[in-house]
Amino acid sequence: MAKTSNLGYPRIGKHRELKRVIERYWSGKTGEDDVHAVAKEIRQAAWSVQQQAGIDHIPCNDFTYYDHMLDTICLWGMVPERFGHTAGQPVSLATYSAMARGGDHVAALEMTKWFDTNYHYLVPEFAGAAPQRSGNAPVDAYNEAKAQVGDVARPVIVGPLTFVLLGKHHAKSIADHVTELLPLYVELLADLADAGAEWVQIDEPCLVQDRSAEELALYTSVYGELSAVRNRPKIMLQTYFGSLGSSWDTVMALPVDGIGLDFVRHDGNLSDLKSKGFPGEKTLGAGVLNGRAVWKADLGKALGLLEAVADTVPQKRIVVGLSASLLYLPHDVRLESGHDADVLANLSFAEQRLDEIVILAKGLTEGRDAIKAELDADATRLSKLEASVNARTRERMASLTDADFRRAEPFSERVSAQQQHINLPQYPT
Repeated sequence: MAKTSNLGYPRIGKHRELKRVIERYWSGKTGEDDVHAVAKEIRQAAWSVQQQAGIDHIPCNDFTYYDHMLDTICLWGMVPERFGHTAGQPVSLATYSAMARGGDHVAALEMTKWFDTNYHYLVPEFAGAAPQRSGNAPVDAYNEAKAQVGDVARPVIVGPLTFVLLGKHHAKSIADHVTELLPLYVELLADLADAGAEWVQIDEPCLVQDRSAEELALYTSVYGELSAVRNRPKIMLQTYFGSLGSSWDTVMALPVDGIGLDFVRHDGNLSDLKSKGFPGEKTLGAGVLNGRAVWKADLGKALGLLEAVADTVPQKRIVVGLSASLLYLPHDVRLESGHDADVLANLSFAEQRLDEIVILAKGLTEGRDAIKAELDADATRLSKLEASVNARTRERMASLTDADFRRAEPFSERVSAQQQHINLPQYPT
């Protein structure tokens, strides 16, 4: 059967436990031990849900108290001087919190949007001292996950180029900053291998943006060095939020063990896959389900997409998964209340997405007949949805009258009233 994977899981807890405990900690109503205990419960619950769903590659180190980019900043000891951190020492929760939200006369790190999502990340600052390892979070997360779910645990880390490219105050060239980080990544990969990790997921979403020839050459150099590390896990180079476009040939040539592609955002990756092929020695992470949308997948359409991928790549080298991490979704539709049953029937949150991944992997491996019941039920759901939406639309259209297409007052009166109420300048911006 084709393998399955998840790229990341919601972190806040089924009942927003993390938000509540962090707010208690910030207000001085609880201590670090309580925060760490709640966080551990959330992590272990997430791993348990994914294991029970039948996911073959379960992410770890995807949990964060606030932001995964902030975690990476702390891992590499890149705490700006204004926070008073001692270089080389693990970053305390108090310092971590100050970087996230500011402190007494200390400005927080800048926050900006993570690509085109509504998630915001904390921006690394590269104006300080050279990075150095300040903790062991990815290895600790792997050891914790392995103790619960075994070898299926797969550590997730932010790739060196994405980390640098998304930073600010670069005191040196991008290449120089990446070169400083590279030995730390090599050391981390070796430590993960020593801990027993078979795979590591290295996220490089910046590859779906337009990259210069110099930047692509840097990707080739960096991943050449990382892949040459004798003692390391297999590397799954993970992209998401779009197609590789002009970066396709460079990425396919990287000496990594697997490449994760987004086949949902648009058809660029599928088109390139069909026309250019896929390296015969690599594993393909096939992101055929939307990691960001809350609506149920059209299983027949998603399976058709997966089958199209399998026309080029053998099933045994396909890992069925998502276009992006599930961190953008709520946990479970079954926790929702106060909504129309017809609406809930068409929603798919994190737990439901896991089930869809497993169904599609079974359909790919065993054929459509193996999941006929699921495909038929989904087709019925879609037909009912279409009929319901069309009926409501027709009803609203039929109720329109000429008055619905006319304003109550002419424009001259409306603009005068607006100006009186809002008092806009001549060129409002």
